[in-house]
Amino acid sequence: MSDRIVAQRWNENALDLVMPITRLGLGGILLYAGVLKVPNSASFGEAIANYDLLPKQVIPLIAMTLPWVEILVGLTLLCGLWVRASASVSLLMFTVFSAAVISALARDLNIECGCFDTATGTRVGLNTVAIEGACMLASTLVLIFSRRSMIGLKPINVVLAPPRLKPAFV
Repeated sequence: MSDRIVAQRWNENALDLVMPITRLGLGGILLYAGVLKVPNSASFGEAIANYDLLPKQVIPLIAMTLPWVEILVGLTLLCGLWVRASASVSLLMFTVFSAAVISALARDLNIECGCFDTATGTRVGLNTVAIEGACMLASTLVLIFSRRSMIGLKPINVVLAPPRLKPAFV
């Protein structure tokens, strides 16, 4: 077997191991973040308003719907359903979150990030940018390297008949 084929098989096997872990981690983060925000939509709305980027009229709508979108995207990633679409939505969300955090840092705002539970009082900072960047990277990897099936898993090859053996003396 040539070195190129061995390297290609090793890369495929590595992706088969790493991508489900990345997908499950990303889905877990989104599910966790959404579940923590649902009961605290009023304080989450305040965290959104503190960024001073959106009109006050749309903040309650976003505060009520965004956690449910995070939960839905997290569940679809965890279940392996519509993986590429879910990864696209998560990439879009993390890109918007990153832009908001960078905007707050550029304007020197000392506000809560609103990333997870708003009761913890986590402030916007470089660590927030790093977390958002890592989640953007994970979303991109899942989007690019996920299997092109609805459930995002590698198809199982079922052998229905034993392979035919070639005669030794031909």
